[in-house]
Amino acid sequence: MPPAEHYGTAGREGVIVLPISTELVTPLCALALAPSIRSARDLYNQVLIESDNKKLRWPAWFAANGLAAPARRGPRFEHSFFLVFR
Repeated sequence: MPPAEHYGTAGREGVIVLPISTELVTPLCALALAPSIRSARDLYNQVLIESDNKKLRWPAWFAANGLAAPARRGPRFEHSFFLVFR
């Protein structure tokens, strides 16, 4: 029996997708970096960490902000919970 809930796209025959909300995605940074980031363009000078497992990635985020994405150069992780540093 398929699960009652699923995160992501349908991916299976006979599955009906009913979005329950929209996902808000925003860049986060270390407090020390914040003064140097005032616009989306300022992220071109930063290392961008990426999750390989997420549907929305940097190219889509930059496009949504009317910009071309920079070349990938930062670390990439399979799961987003690995992206949280202390």
